[in-house]
Amino acid sequence: MEKNKTSKSRVSSEVRLLQAAVQDTEDSVLITDANLHPPGPRIVFVNPGFSKMTGYTSEEVIGKSPRLMQGPKTDRKVLDRLKLCLENGEPFFGEAINYRKDGTEYYLEWHISPVRDTGGKITHFVSVQRDITERKRAEELHVQFQKQKARTAAIVETQEEERRRIAKELHDALGQMLVAVKFNVDILEDKLEIMDVLTIKRAVNIKNLLNQIMLEVRRISYNLMPSILEDFGLPPALNQLCEQLSQNESLKIRFVCNGLEKRLPRVVEIGMYRIAQEALNNIIKHSYAHEATIQLIKDRKTVTLSIEDDGNGFIPDEANTGKQHRGMGLMNMRERAESINASFYLDSRPGQGTEVIVQLKDNEK
Repeated sequence: MEKNKTSKSRVSSEVRLLQAAVQDTEDSVLITDANLHPPGPRIVFVNPGFSKMTGYTSEEVIGKSPRLMQGPKTDRKVLDRLKLCLENGEPFFGEAINYRKDGTEYYLEWHISPVRDTGGKITHFVSVQRDITERKRAEELHVQFQKQKARTAAIVETQEEERRRIAKELHDALGQMLVAVKFNVDILEDKLEIMDVLTIKRAVNIKNLLNQIMLEVRRISYNLMPSILEDFGLPPALNQLCEQLSQNESLKIRFVCNGLEKRLPRVVEIGMYRIAQEALNNIIKHSYAHEATIQLIKDRKTVTLSIEDDGNGFIPDEANTGKQHRGMGLMNMRERAESINASFYLDSRPGQGTEVIVQLKDNEK
């Protein structure tokens, strides 16, 4: 007799523990009878988590079918699979869209298990449900972001191909034509001794203007696609960029490169070069800096490009407002970084200069 009392006491304690767990869990718990034929199955129990998730009270749903929460966007394929599992007495796991009492949609993840009596007959189904709306929306945003990143990368690649084509045509076609024109002007210049001084002066001006045009064509062609970047890689290209800008501007630019023994993928080299180019242009136009440093550092895990200056700095949040004119440049750099799967960081404060950091995970084994 004492043994039976102990056993009953233990069972009673376990039942109370189970009831407390079901009542207190944040997940929705719903129990239906085993009648799968419409209008069944009918709800016989819901916990407070169910009411919190759906907006329905227990009084509003007891005796009704869980179909009450289904609607136009509830996936019929998932429901058909659910029905098949329950008919076969098998557990079910799935995700779908359901509807709250106020008509709003929510993403549902739920597990349904059959409950059997001592004879093995199914008497009820227990459904444990979880609202995964935030997770699904985050996944959707991630997918959208990845698609946008792919589109951006495709656009950038197309732009670079067009830059390369135009640079080649400027160098090969227009460049050769200008050389031919200059050659003919030189011939004419040799025959100008018999002409008046004014004609000679005009000829010299034409020749000087032609030399300037040739230099400008070379400069434009180089900026469109530096041959040194194509032929020798990112470090020599960045070093030459620093030297050229230091010569033409009252800005001392230092270049540091450590750890990079092999060339990076072509798309990465182009992306990082364009970011450095844009950052230096922003420094020259806006920062009033005296010194700038570009660092290209490779360690075991990452390749990091940083561009730092000692200029007047700015408030990053105001970069897209009328007070600042850096918005498009920053957006271009950020998109360039995203197109090569790199992280982009910006640190700037008024009076304390600016630092742009692009960090790429090194996948080389």
